[in-house]
Amino acid sequence: MKALIVTGGLITASERSLSAAARKTLTQWRAAEAAWLDMKVKAVAAEPLVACALERRSARTSPEVREFLARRESVDIPELGEVVLGTALAKEGLAYEVTTVEELFAAPRRRRSLLEGCSWVLLSSTLLRDLSELEPILALLAGAGRRVVLGGPLATTLSREGRLPEGVAVLAVGYGEVLVPALAAWARSGFRVLEAPPGGACAALDAGLVLRSGEPKGLSLDHLDTPDWALAARARGHMPYPIIHYESVRGCPYRC
Repeated sequence: MKALIVTGGLITASERSLSAAARKTLTQWRAAEAAWLDMKVKAVAAEPLVACALERRSARTSPEVREFLARRESVDIPELGEVVLGTALAKEGLAYEVTTVEELFAAPRRRRSLLEGCSWVLLSSTLLRDLSELEPILALLAGAGRRVVLGGPLATTLSREGRLPEGVAVLAVGYGEVLVPALAAWARSGFRVLEAPPGGACAALDAGLVLRSGEPKGLSLDHLDTPDWALAARARGHMPYPIIHYESVRGCPYRC
């Protein structure tokens, strides 16, 4: 019943190889409906990566600047979603592993080892734009008997459209802290029974399910468990993080 938490985007600031990032972009670009616009967005995002790589290699760059550019404190910090999900799974007494989309592509041997030891996957779509980015990731996660739960904004969009991507068992819509206990009970049942949390709903969609947390009564986040960053550091074998993310609002701050 060990779970694998997967967060991050297809192309992020944590990329260590420009050639690997280019290959992922090409894979996604082939499936994109507006490929020219998508390539422009990716090129803008890649500009600081290229500039940083060139600056590190320049003979004019001072040792101090080179050392600063090599530091990774800001990109090695886990996504807040990873910490929230890990905290919730630990509260349920379930074992889990963590990785990122970038690591899935960059380390095939570690990916196989993680997937062999995990019977289900919690995949965050917070940094995924559309199906053209999601589908290559689902292809890596595919496996007999392995359940993939997709959460985040893309899961919400797909549930509204009535679409369940191939390889996804559950679209988890809403608050992860509320949904994880229901998903944990589902895992303990051998993935046979999935019941909605109080105030939520569960409905069939194609060959899978849509699980909804429901909306809280107020706007306060104080009822949610505090993400355990010490637990996140231990999960990655890391010393305490010098910088962490926090959440002051959930959803679009402009209510658009």
